Formats: sequence, C-alpha cells, structure tokens
Amino acid sequence: MKKLFLSFLPGLLFISPSEGAPDPAARTAAREKAAAVFLQKAEAAKKPVEIAGALFKAAGEFKELKRFDEAVFYLLKIPCVKGVPRHESACAFRAAAQCRMEQLRTSEAIELYHRACACRSGKWSEAVSCRELGEIYMDLGFFDKAVAVFAQAADNPKLGGERFSSLCGKAAALVRLGRHSEAGEAFRQAAAMLPPEKRQSNAGGLLYLTEADVLAGAGKTASALEICKKALAIPKVNWKLARKVRLLMADISSGNKAKEKTK
Repeated sequence: MKKLFLSFLPGLLFISPSEGAPDPAARTAAREKAAAVFLQKAEAAKKPVEIAGALFKAAGEFKELKRFDEAVFYLLKIPCVKGVPRHESACAFRAAAQCRMEQLRTSEAIELYHRACACRSGKWSEAVSCRELGEIYMDLGFFDKAVAVFAQAADNPKLGGERFSSLCGKAAALVRLGRHSEAGEAFRQAAAMLPPEKRQSNAGGLLYLTEADVLAGAGKTASALEICKKALAIPKVNWKLARKVRLLMADISSGNKAKEKTK
C-alpha cells in the first residue's frame, strides 16, 4: 500500500496551484445569466409573491456582483407590485438600504430603512429593520431618534420574541440620554424574554452588554465591569458584540481613572 501511495506523489507535486480554480469572468457571466433568468421569471409570473421572489433573486445576483444600483432598482420594484404583502415590501426596502450602506450612502440608507419600518409588517422584517436603523442612529450619535425607532419594535407586543434586541437597543439609547429609570425598565423587559438556558448565547451576550450599560449609567461601575466579563466568557461570542463589550469596559475604566485624578 505504501508503494502504491508513493507512486502518486510525483503527479501530485506537479499540479498547478491555480488548476481547478473558478474563473472570475465565468463566475460573473453565470451570475449575469442567472439575473436575466430571474427577471424573465418575474415578468412571466402572475402571483405577487412569485414576482417579488424572482425580483429578490435577481437583485441578489446583482448584489453579489457589487452592482448595487441595479440591485436597488429591482428591489424598489417589489413594493410597487400590486397585492404584494407588507412583509415583502419591508424586506425589499431593508435590502435596498443594506445596498446603500455598502456604498456608504448613509442618508439614502436611512430613508430606505424608514420606509421599511413604515410598512408595519408586524413580522420579523419590521423588528430587524427598526433594530438596524436604530443601530445606525446610535453610531451617528442621534440617540433620541434611536430611542424612537427601537421603541416601534420594542413596544409592540405583536412582534413577540423579535422585540428582544430592540428592547436592548432602546435601553442603551436611553442610557445615553440620561433616562436611567426608563433604561432599567427596558432592560428588565428584555431580561424577562430570555430564559436562563439562553444566557450562554449571543443573545445572552447582548443582554449582559445591556445590563452593564445600564449599571454603568447608574454609576455602578464595578458591577458593570463584572457583567462585561460574563459577556466575554460566553463561548464563541460574536466578535462584533465582544468588541462593543471591550469598548464599554474601556470607557468605564477611563471614567474611573478620571475620577481618581480629581480626588
């Protein structure tokens, strides 16, 4: 068996590293062809959901090709389809907003996110659109706008478990505005939605981050740092979440050092 195996080695050693690698031009052509096929299906379809589905797929191909303007063009056709469900419209506006964010056209993305939220789909598309728009406002420092957007999903019991992340976002935004009692209430509502067995997940990490934020806002910095450590101890915690936790810890630590200097 050893001789048989070794007899293959010379051939293996001379295989070109690029042999069998996908051809970028062929891949592009395949996506363009797929987009054309989906557009034909959209034109031939009769049911609103089928038309929307084909347009989504065509837009997806253009997005993969980094042709975001074309992707947005076809996504914005979806809400114009007569009889299309509000959920489909919300998804289309959200996808278009994500394309604009890829292009760093933030003001256009914000407008599209608002249109997604305004669909009031009553489904996950509404909750996730509110959450993503709220996060953009948080990054821009528009905390009052962030509260309003998060609240749309957070305060809507019809959205069920989809409210969780918006409640966490609402609490964080309220902390920034100095509305600590309201932030604590939003955190408690979020905590009530997450059972103990889910605390070692990314959702648990988000809850710990929110709790630490609320505690730090109330001046309980030592407790906040301990909660941050719990978040970072979660196995396979999302790197973006971990980064936010570390930034909060750094802010708390720098604040503590500033207080020591003034004593």
